[in-house]
Amino acid sequence: MGLVFLVAILGAAAFHALKTKAHTSPRWIELFMVYLLVCYCGLFVFGVSIFALVDGEQLAKTFGFSTGGPFMQFLCFTFLGMSTIAILSIWMRGQYLIAPTVCWSIFWLGATYVHLANAFAA
Repeated sequence: MGLVFLVAILGAAAFHALKTKAHTSPRWIELFMVYLLVCYCGLFVFGVSIFALVDGEQLAKTFGFSTGGPFMQFLCFTFLGMSTIAILSIWMRGQYLIAPTVCWSIFWLGATYVHLANAFAA
């Protein structure tokens, strides 16, 4: 579901860029960055975090994490904070975009590393 949502976000960003006639590369990059930050890293992850607060055990099983410990709650509040700074990208532009971009880039690089390390270890 996340991949479908990601493709839809990229399509919406491209449509917005074409409709507003954003002809410069920096404008395209900013539009795509804001769309990804707000919609995927913000709204989507915020929804996942709320679901984790309500039914953390089910989400832990879905992701293959151990259940019954505080890890999912910790992860949930981490994602709530990360999604909140991403959602703020709607109103705050310019230099502010660096903070959520760096935060989410480090997270995604770390997640990729962990997944690849586990895939090659198996």
